[in-house]
This record gives sequence, C-alpha cells and structure tokens, in this order.
Amino acid sequence: MVLIICSIYYKQPLFLLLLFLYCSYFYCSRHFKLLLVIGLCSLFIVPRLINILEKTDQVYHGSQQFLLQIKIDSLKVNGDSLTFSAKNQQQENFSCYYRLKNKTEKDFVNNKNFNQNFVTVWGEVTKGRSRRNLGGFDQKNYLRSQHYCGTLNIEKLKWHEKKTFNFCQIRAALIRHLKEKFPRKTKAYLAALFLGYKDQDFKETQATLSPTGILHFFSISGLHVHLFLGAFLNVLQVLRLTLKASVLPLVLFAGILIILTGGSIGIFRATALFFLSILTQLIPLTFSPLDKFSLVFLLCLVKDPLLIFQTAGQLSFVMALLLLVTVKETTFLGQVKQSYWLTLLALPIICYYFYEWPLLGGLLTVLLLPLFKFFLLPVGFILLMMSFITPVNIFVLLFEKFIAFFESLLSLSTFTLPIGWLPPIFVIFFLLSGIFVYQKRCTYWLIVGLILLPFMINRLFFPLMAIFVDVGQGDAILFKSAFNREVVLIDTGGKLSFQSEDWQEKVQNSNAQNTLIPLLKALGITKIDKIFITHGDTDHMGDLDEVLKRFKVENLILGAGSQKHQNLQKTLKKLPPKTNLRVVKGEYLINDHFPIRVFAPLEGKGENEDSLVLQIQMRQQRFLLTGDLHQAGEELLVRKYHGLKSDVLKLGHHGSRTSSSLKFIQAISPDAAVISCGLNNRFGHPHDEVLTTLQVKNVQVLRTDQQGMIYFSWHLFQDKAMPKVIEESASSN
Repeated sequence: MVLIICSIYYKQPLFLLLLFLYCSYFYCSRHFKLLLVIGLCSLFIVPRLINILEKTDQVYHGSQQFLLQIKIDSLKVNGDSLTFSAKNQQQENFSCYYRLKNKTEKDFVNNKNFNQNFVTVWGEVTKGRSRRNLGGFDQKNYLRSQHYCGTLNIEKLKWHEKKTFNFCQIRAALIRHLKEKFPRKTKAYLAALFLGYKDQDFKETQATLSPTGILHFFSISGLHVHLFLGAFLNVLQVLRLTLKASVLPLVLFAGILIILTGGSIGIFRATALFFLSILTQLIPLTFSPLDKFSLVFLLCLVKDPLLIFQTAGQLSFVMALLLLVTVKETTFLGQVKQSYWLTLLALPIICYYFYEWPLLGGLLTVLLLPLFKFFLLPVGFILLMMSFITPVNIFVLLFEKFIAFFESLLSLSTFTLPIGWLPPIFVIFFLLSGIFVYQKRCTYWLIVGLILLPFMINRLFFPLMAIFVDVGQGDAILFKSAFNREVVLIDTGGKLSFQSEDWQEKVQNSNAQNTLIPLLKALGITKIDKIFITHGDTDHMGDLDEVLKRFKVENLILGAGSQKHQNLQKTLKKLPPKTNLRVVKGEYLINDHFPIRVFAPLEGKGENEDSLVLQIQMRQQRFLLTGDLHQAGEELLVRKYHGLKSDVLKLGHHGSRTSSSLKFIQAISPDAAVISCGLNNRFGHPHDEVLTTLQVKNVQVLRTDQQGMIYFSWHLFQDKAMPKVIEESASSN
C-alpha cells in the first residue's frame, strides 16, 4: 500500500514497478491472500487519496474571496499575528494568516463567541516555500502532507455568527479556560498533556525537553491513550462491569478523548490498537503482534493516506514497529536496556529529523515515566478539574515552582551525540538493517553500525564546503573543512526589529533557531573554530548570543574598533570563558586549514563603513566577503591592494546601490556574485542598478531570497566547485 500511495503522491511510476515486482513474487510464492488484501485495501484507500490530492493540489491565482469555516480550536493569537485552519465551501483546507490591525481587533478575537466560526476573507493563496537551508523547514511539503491547499494570506476579513455546533468548540473552550485560569508555564504543560495543544508558550519548554529525549511525554501519543483508556477501564471494572459491557462506555470515552486531544494520527493508532486488543479477548481470534500492527496501520491509512509523509505519522509507526521487535523487559535495568535499544534502532530517523542522539534519553525515559504517570498527569488533571469549581492559586503556584525546578534539573542532563542529517534512502536502509541485525542478535555490530556509519556517511556527503546561509535579511556564511576539522563562520544573521506597541509583541524563536542552528546541526557541527563578525548591525550579529550558547566557539574575531559598538559590547560582557576574543585589522593573514586574508578595517567603530573585509581561499577558488562596506570603502580597497581578484564575491550591503560599484566589480572580476537578502524585504534589496552592473560584466548572480541556501562543495581531487542551491541538493539526495 505504501508503494501505491507513494506512486500517486509523487507521480512516479517507479514505485508502481516495485509494486509489480512484489505482487509477482507473492503470486509465484502462492501468497494469494496477500494479493487479495492489497486489492481490497486499494479499493478503500486509493479513491480517498485521489480525492484528497485533488483538493490539496488545487491552484488559485491572485487575490480571492472565500467564505471559510474555521476550525475554532486552531485559532492562535501571537502578538499582532492571527493564525488558524479553515475550509471553504469546496471542503478545501487552508492554513490562514492575518495581521491584526489594532488592539481592539485582537481583544475581539481573544474573547470572541465560539459560534462565530464562519468568516469571509479576501486574500491570496500560496503553496508555501520549500526548505531554504539544509535542515530547514519544508513548508510546501508540510502543507501538502497535512491536506492544506496552501497558505491563505488574508488582507481583510469579516466575521459571521451562525448557531452551529461542532466538537472543536469544546476543545477551544477548554484551551481558553486554561489561558484564563493558569499562569503561562502551567497552562503550557496542561494544554500539551491533556489537549495536545502547543502554542508559542510551549516553545521554551520544548527547547528544554528536546535534547533530553523525553519530549514524547508531552506529545499526546500511545502512552497517554493507554493510560487514559486503561484507567477508565479499571474504573468500570471496579463498578463490576464485564469486559463486554464495558465496550460501549469505552467507545464513548475514546471518542471524547480523540476530540479533546485534537484527533492526531498517533491518538487514532493507539486507540485502534487498544480496542483491537479488547476484541481479541472477546472473540476467539488469534493475532500476532505484527498482525495487530498491520491491521491498525491499514485502518490509519484509510483514515489518512498521507500519514506516511507526516513527521508524526512516521515517528508513531516506526516506534510502534520497534516496540514489536525489541525484547520486553520487566526489571529496571532491563527496561533501561530496552529503552536504549529502542532509541538506538530509531537513530536513523532521529538523525533525519533532529540531527543528534540524546545520550541519556533511554535512561531518563525509564526514570521519569513514574513521575509522569503518577504525578504530572494525575496532579495536572486534579488542578484542571478543580479550576472549574474553585480558585486553586496556592496549588498552581506550587505546581509552577515544581515545573521550574523540574526543567532546571533537565537542563543539566542535555548530553547529545551530534550525528547530522541523513539522506532518506540511508534512513530506510539503516532502519531495516538495524532490525535485521538486532533479530540476529549481533548486538555489537549493531551498536557500531548504527552510530558510526551514519556519523561517517554524513561527513562523506558534506566534505569541504562554503555555504551562504539563507537567514533572510542578513548575512551568515559558513566555511568548513572535510570531517569538520575546521569550521569558520562569518556573521550569524539576526532578526531586525522595528518599533511596535506592546500588544504587537510576539513570543517567537530567534532567527538562528529556524535557519543557522538547524543547518549547523544537520552538518554534525558542535564546535566552531572561528566566528568573524564583520560589524555591529543586528542583521549580521544579532544571533551571536544564540550561537555562543548552543555551540563551543574557540575564537570570536572582530575588526579593529568594532568592539566599541553597543551591540557587540552587550555580547562581550557575557562571552563564554573558553571563547578567545581576537581583534584584527588589515592587512593580516590567518593561515590554518584554509588561508584567510583580512583587508579591512584599519580602525573604526563597527559601522557599515568599518566592515571586516575577508578573502578566503578554498582549494583554487577565492571568496571575497565585504560585509556592508560602502563604495568609498571599496575604492580604498582597490587603491590599497592588488590581490583582490576573486572567483566569488559576496556583494556588500545585500545588493544595495551604496555598494558594489562598477569599478569595484571590474577590479574583483568575479565569476559569481552572491546576494544575501530577505524575500520581499522592505529595503528593496538588491537594487536594479547593481543587478544591471553585474549583467553587463557577465557575472552570475546568486540570491538567497530566490534560491535559498547557496553552497560550493569540493570532492577529493576537485580544485574548483560550481555553485549549487538547496532545491537541487534536496532533489539529488
């Protein structure tokens, strides 16, 4: 079934060829029942898949008017941003975004009547952006796999009140109740534990839990379902109901559970498996664990054929399969052992999504499971129930303090092994190979293979590289040697902030958390040998603090005088003790794994005109990086130095007309020019005059706003590398 779905989803006949070969094998082996199962399942799944994709792949051009029904429990307000999911009259789903105009409109949305779940909107539909960097978020694929026709950017809207009822309103009311009755941290925990609801307030908690390997406790999953349904079944048995008499109450309770938790595929899988286990007790049927897994998988495919393309669906079923193949243990040490085998066998898919292995994840899962089952869940449930009856301020305060203490302890146990990103074909190969070797009891070879081979393959795929990271409106350029023996980062990017009112302030990640940091992790980088900051503007060094916090940095290198800049002074006050501060000025040579020449400044204050100008040589190619240097500084460089000629020029000031004069371009004589700027930026970068100059001089133009991450990679005996963009790398890998 997976091959059929993939062939339709990707429109690739190769999958059908593989299916034909499998079916031929089953036929020759006289496995006619398997062929019958494939045929019957196709009758249910294929028409549903085609219907979903017809709606998902619908294309809208220009501004449109829609009457939408909002999924009211998806409504989220963050500062002046409003997001929600909705469907139109043709039952096409949209991920909607609207910028609130004023505080009055924001208050209206936060307190709106739940009957107001219809809205007329005017806006433009886009299919989303593909991933912009290695390790980045692929919005386009995400939207399609989640049944969205696209992102609807709303220009204006008009609410309608209709007396309608749906179960989403109950969940939305509970979410609002939590926001009103509980402080931010407690609200985030309770919403995640009982409603599967995670907004921006949960981001901080997620950042703490993710490196420990226990984030799955706070994602509504099979563990939650079996605890909730198991507890409810125990109550029914205490009331002396037989198992047969308990089925109807259990079905009703499971329906309520699915509604309140958002109905994710993980919930549906665990619920179906729970009832299948009950069914085998009531009816004399014998199913092996693998039979149960397969039946539940087929049921979930009927519900959502796209689950195999969703992160939650992949992780849910991979972990469920690995639970089947690992040996069940009852002792504490045995449970720790089983937990580690689970995380080790799942290591390929963990690397694909998270790029690192939490070393204490298996141990912490076993140690903290009792705390989760016997404290967090029951105490949280009691607080939630009591909040409907009486104020629980003192208990909430104690719970909030416990959460703070709990997270502070977890922050001390964030030991991870960086492995980096794996191409999908290797993920599948290592998963299947790991299961095979585990069942053959070749445990030592399994440990070596699952840790060292992905680690080595990642570095073979990413040798000597120069990368212009897409950080939006800003600069971040990475140079790395093979096997990460030396890593040099020039600027870190940063989010430009503009004056806004208090009600517009958002809770959001730093720019680096979405761009630069995932890239560094995907490349298996934990240590940065040198960070050069060209000058003190936020779009060049605003995320320096975040990088210093996440990675070991040996040297921070600034241009002469830039340490006086107020932005850099704030960072220097909290510079990690193990990071050396170095100040350089032109002309200066740093000759390690690859030579770095410093041309400017001689002195300055860390402003645009004082930008650090570097020339880096990788094999037989030279890269000239000029920060935000103006034309006056460029003319000074041309007069002072004769070795400026370079193969690749990173244009100054993001392609602004204040930089990149014709005389300078002639002196550099580059083959390619890289422009690092944000999509549809408000500054109008790059300027048409600069683009015309480059066109006249036959210089290839590469732009991060249009092409995402731009990179050069050299293999063993390669002297010169051609520029590549992330879309090409994604397809080739």
